[in-house]
Amino acid sequence: KGEGVIRDQDIAVRMFKEESEDKNVAALCGLGYCYHHGIGTKINEKKAVRYYEKAAEGGHAAAFTYLGKCFLSAKDVKRAFLLFKRAASMGDPTGKYYLAKCYYNGKGTAKDYGRAVELYTEAAHLGDAESFLRLGRCFMNGTGVAQDPENAVRLFSKAVKLGSIGSMLALGDCYERGVGIRRDLSMAFTTYQLAAERGDPRAMLRIGECYEQAKGVEKDGERAFEYYQKSKKVGLPDGIAKLAWCYALGIGTEEDEKEAWKWFNRAMKKGSLEGVRGVGFCYEKGIGVEANMRKAIAQYKKAAGNGNAAAYSDLAKCVVSSSGKSTYNQQAFGLFRQSANLGDPVGNQKLGWCYMKGIGVDKDTTKGIKYYHRAAMLGDAMAMSSLAVCYAKGVGVDKNQKKAFEYFKKAAEIGNPTDICNLGVCYKKGMGCEKDFKKAIELYEKAAKMGDAAALTNLGVCYFNGTGTPKDSAKAISYWKEAAKLGNPTAKRNLDRSKKRNQNNRIPFLAQLSRVVKRDMNEVPSNEELKNGDKQPTVYGSDWDLNTPVLENPFFKRPISELSVREQLKRKNLAMEALELTLDRVQRKFKRDIAAVNAEQIKMLGATAGAKLTVSSSNTATESKSRPIVQRVEMRFLELMNSCQQLLKLLAEPKKRFEAPPIVKMKPVVLKR
Repeated sequence: KGEGVIRDQDIAVRMFKEESEDKNVAALCGLGYCYHHGIGTKINEKKAVRYYEKAAEGGHAAAFTYLGKCFLSAKDVKRAFLLFKRAASMGDPTGKYYLAKCYYNGKGTAKDYGRAVELYTEAAHLGDAESFLRLGRCFMNGTGVAQDPENAVRLFSKAVKLGSIGSMLALGDCYERGVGIRRDLSMAFTTYQLAAERGDPRAMLRIGECYEQAKGVEKDGERAFEYYQKSKKVGLPDGIAKLAWCYALGIGTEEDEKEAWKWFNRAMKKGSLEGVRGVGFCYEKGIGVEANMRKAIAQYKKAAGNGNAAAYSDLAKCVVSSSGKSTYNQQAFGLFRQSANLGDPVGNQKLGWCYMKGIGVDKDTTKGIKYYHRAAMLGDAMAMSSLAVCYAKGVGVDKNQKKAFEYFKKAAEIGNPTDICNLGVCYKKGMGCEKDFKKAIELYEKAAKMGDAAALTNLGVCYFNGTGTPKDSAKAISYWKEAAKLGNPTAKRNLDRSKKRNQNNRIPFLAQLSRVVKRDMNEVPSNEELKNGDKQPTVYGSDWDLNTPVLENPFFKRPISELSVREQLKRKNLAMEALELTLDRVQRKFKRDIAAVNAEQIKMLGATAGAKLTVSSSNTATESKSRPIVQRVEMRFLELMNSCQQLLKLLAEPKKRFEAPPIVKMKPVVLKR
């Protein structure tokens, strides 16, 4: 074993031989063990039995156990049972363990689960690791004892400390499914790693699944492929099948139909039901072989008939496809139910969906939620997302935004882009969590990179409205265009709205410019101001300083040589619209407001505007009092006309119009599955 010294099997055999000459029963048993397992010598079962018998004659308890294992391998179960019974009576823990197995499986004696549990308990108390594992399974399944998952987990944990690889797998499974202990995928992954480090191919397979499905670790197809290869090298049939799925679906490697077909067939020949199912998948999709639905169904039936849960779901889809119907029928419902009963996560999710929609069965949202929960516990992302939507909208359950957020978060951790996008919606709306626009954008961007159309649409809305990020209408439109190509209807509507608004709305900068012009128009005397005479006119709210002329904006002051072609077009467009606004609105506004001034008719200058503003006068006293105000109005109007003339100079053949983004709130995509 190499305990305390350097491992050397040759020295061990030599020492056993030397001690056996003195009829040392422990040495005789040890020498038999070496011949039995080929330790330091060639395997020789006859010599192994002979040495075991000599040790047994000398009263060595373990020798009876090893001798019983030899007869068990030779299919002499009755004699093996008697030898195990003798070893157990002498207090050998391994003998008690094998005797318990005989009672449990009915080998050499009648089945007796109660007696098996008793013997497993006795052996466990003597420190036998495998007895802890077997006893834990009895408590987990309620075999020969009352079902107690929590006690099962405690027993598995003790066995793990004693180095039982099987217990590491069993405990990891409990953490993964949340049975007998709080669900903890990271602990499940860690426990599987302990077994994998000891070279267990089943643990390597589980770790590969963790990387593939993001269970307790970040999703990593390449790492999953690596672990599937390791399990394949040691000849695990299901590991070979998983490797084939990687080639078929491009998980961690490039898609390779020939390799997929080859490895599925090898796995099937080695007895893997997943390999049988994979061959059916190849026939269904035409991967590495000509598509043949009849053969695909035959393979799925073979796999399902032998207990492969996922094959029932595949068979249901084939039944629907071959019948030419777009919805699942009663036959498909029955197949999903069988799949769910065998613990398949997809089968549970589909069964829940059938109950929620009333497909193949009467509608029952309570049962639908029940099967969604089962599928979610088994790690199905679709079920988690469906549960989240149900809690968010109160379908089949009481409305609960916190639970909705939790399920969206769990589903997003698995790496599905739709769920990542929905989690972003939660952060944006503060649904079950505090509002966090930056986090929402991060999630939208992550899902968008994975090709999710809804995420692209929502990201566009954020950039357009400046939610959690600076406004960038060009980016928004580019995201909507990408989403529209993927068929998202909301993105298409947003693009259509933006085009319509572009035709009717002014760009943001021009909106500021128009406020200046409106300010100038509002700078007219009111009746109250006329009475006070020397009071300055009221100016209504503006973002600009009162004395800042329209053309003093830096955008207009820069030399045209410093402007790009795009900026030149934009400036021409601004100038044109400002001119039109001034000539039209200013004329009407002054005409209306100056009519309130009781003074002589004033013929305004600025023939370009074509404005004639009239003011009547009733007496000279009022005229003399209002004259300063009227003069200010007249001067201000002249300034505006001067601005118009300067704006005209900027319009050097404006043949193009700059298509600027509108100011409009666009509708995002929310909570869709």
